[in-house]
Amino acid sequence: MQKLRFTKQINAPRTRVWNTLWDDATYRSWTSVFHEGSQAESDWQEGSRILFIDNSRSGMISKIARLIPNEFMSFEHLGEIKEGVEDFETARAKGWAGAHENYTLAETAQGTELTVELDIDEAFGSYFLETFPKALDKVKSLAELQKITTFLTYNDQAEAAMNLYLSVFKNARLLHEQRMGGQFFTGSFQIEGQKFMVLNGGPHFAFSQGISLFVHCEGQEEVDELWEKLSEGGEKLQCGWLKDKFGVSWQIIPAALGQYMGDPDPVKANNVSQAMLKMTKIDIALLKEAYERGE
Repeated sequence: MQKLRFTKQINAPRTRVWNTLWDDATYRSWTSVFHEGSQAESDWQEGSRILFIDNSRSGMISKIARLIPNEFMSFEHLGEIKEGVEDFETARAKGWAGAHENYTLAETAQGTELTVELDIDEAFGSYFLETFPKALDKVKSLAELQKITTFLTYNDQAEAAMNLYLSVFKNARLLHEQRMGGQFFTGSFQIEGQKFMVLNGGPHFAFSQGISLFVHCEGQEEVDELWEKLSEGGEKLQCGWLKDKFGVSWQIIPAALGQYMGDPDPVKANNVSQAMLKMTKIDIALLKEAYERGE
């Protein structure tokens, strides 16, 4: 058995890379490098069987040996399937038995480092050395692709706004900027893998509260930090809404709010809703207090 290892740096968060790898549509796309019609059939639970097959229902029979969402996936190959007929007994099938195929996703400053480790029959070594880098290039392309990009148009403050957002969010980076006559004209940047574009368009452009940027926060510390930094020079509004000093509206919302308001107990959910309506910045402790009151 030969061991191969491939690594690819992808400028996207781990969740997006994970979904690109295993969501049905994107899985079919990147694995088409190996065979047109490639697909996977499974309930995607640890310990479950998974079939890696083509349109003729030929391919590999495996199991999901280990699954840590957004971090690690390990397949153990068990045998082969040929036009729907399973094979665990022939020499070729036994040659794959016990082989592992591991995918590790590590967070980096640039996004995600994807590492793939394969146990393979030595007869297929040159084939995978040629095709797997092409497949990972496709994973990278799919994960970094963003079909719809938020485009923010300012009077003449685009550069200042972009610099503010780059300074406020930890996982943010400049992508490019363009100047005309020495003056900033347009640029793009990324926050948590999400691309934004900015432009100086003149005084007839203004922002409306009807469109806002919703920020999902893990805890109170993140809420507090973003709330203060983004609202400085702007306006603090009700229910977690604020306007920054450039007029862009934001919602700074902790995950706990959705969890509490989604409770099937209508009394608890209503208590949380009523508590939220009295807040400007969302206070998780007060939400929890309202939720636990339950009367």
